[in-house]
Parts: sequence; structure tokens; C-alpha cells
Amino acid sequence: SEWIYTNQVLLIRESRSDFYAICLSSFFRVWLQSFSGGKLEGRLRLSITESVSKYPLPDFEVLEEGKVAAAAFNKLAVRYSAENGCGLTDVMNAVNTPTNTEITVVELRNLLATVDAQVAAAYDWADIGISYDFREFAGGSVNDPWRWALSEEVTAEMMHRLTELNRRRFEELSLAEATAPSPAKRGRRSKVAPLVLLNDLFAGENA
Repeated sequence: SEWIYTNQVLLIRESRSDFYAICLSSFFRVWLQSFSGGKLEGRLRLSITESVSKYPLPDFEVLEEGKVAAAAFNKLAVRYSAENGCGLTDVMNAVNTPTNTEITVVELRNLLATVDAQVAAAYDWADIGISYDFREFAGGSVNDPWRWALSEEVTAEMMHRLTELNRRRFEELSLAEATAPSPAKRGRRSKVAPLVLLNDLFAGENA
């Protein structure tokens, strides 16, 4: 590889076929923004234990339409980057610029909306209104005030449902562990480190 990686790169194992679609969705993005490790020079810094590993995945798999849309987004973004000699940040800047009406950029916007709708369906939350538009961004600058995004009301509802889902799963897991019968002793065994569960928002420091 010609790439030089730093310790700021996060690799996530693709344990299910719809994982990329989920990670591309607004559900995952708003979760990371809410439970990140703060910012450095204005850039979001992710906390693996506080955000990534505690994200509650949907019980159902994202349908093929969503997975195809996510793959198409990646392919188009890479092509746009190559054709314009730019990186992913510039690609997303183009997506967020209202005056950019290039066919590829418009398609990228539509694909994001498709991914969100399909991920919402995987959570059985089809009632969430997935409606993108150019909206003023509170953290933007005078020259860059817009984002192609969902409304604040919709993203707030996403966060509410995700945190409630996480809480419910944590409570169910805790109850299952509390009521599980203790295994019968059968002689001495070597000690092993206890299992540390990292996939719940309400475990550890956030309890």
C-alpha cells in the first residue's frame, strides 16, 4: 500500500453484510457526534469505548436496496475524488454545497437519503421522517454555513430511540446475567480474565 496510516485510523471488522450501510447512515453519524471524545482543532475525535463499540446495531438486516445504495455511494465518491483530484473531505463539501448541481453530486445526496431510509426500516422505525434538505449548520462558518442533512427534530428523535434501545438491551442483559444459574463446580480450572462488555452506553462510567 502507498498509504501511511497514523494512530487516528479506526478499522472496524465487517461482521455483517449491511455494516457499511449502517456506518454510512445518519443514525451512526449522530451517535458518534453525541458520544465522541471531543474535538481537536475543530475536528471530531472518536472515542472507541464511548461511541463506536456502544452503538446499538439494528436487529434486522438492512435490505439489499440499502446495501446497494451504500456501495454505490462509495464507488461514486471514489470516482469523483479521482476525477477532481481531491479527497473525501472535498467530496462531502461538494455534497453540502447548495450551488453544486453536478449529476454525480446530486446522486450522492440521493444515495444518502436512500441509505437512511433503509437503515430506519432495519430498526423498524419507518415512521421517522427521512427528509433531507440544505440546512444551516450551527458549527459552520460564514463561507460554509450549509449541510445536506436531516432536520434537528429528526436527528433528536434518532438519538432518543437509539439511547432507549441501548438502555433496554443493557437492562435485558443485566437481568439475564442475574438470573442465570451458576455453573456447577467441577474441579479447579485456570483463572481467566472476566468478560468486559463494551457495547452498552449505560455500562461502566455512564451507569
